[in-house]
Amino acid sequence: MPLHSPGRPFVEENLARIIVFHLPCAFASTVFLIWGAYLAIGSLRAKTLAWDVRTAAAMELCLIMCILTMLTGILFSKTQWGAWWQNDPRQWSFLLVLLVVAAISP
Repeated sequence: MPLHSPGRPFVEENLARIIVFHLPCAFASTVFLIWGAYLAIGSLRAKTLAWDVRTAAAMELCLIMCILTMLTGILFSKTQWGAWWQNDPRQWSFLLVLLVVAAISP
């Protein structure tokens, strides 16, 4: 049976609890990304500094949540499946999101 088989039980069951932290970080990063886009559109319409500050704050929070999501996901992957990176499309897509957010964050 391959190491990354979904039917395989957790190697380290106590570390499987990291999902309780990992998933909320992933969801929060998505919410902050959408909220930041909404605020950026509002900033273009209002053309005031207050909207720019709100947009920057939302994107900084998104960046923090993205970093935490990647770190907890990589730690979980190493412990459970023996490799830091699984070449999963979801990992690559989230890494791309992280790089884009890092590039546009102040």
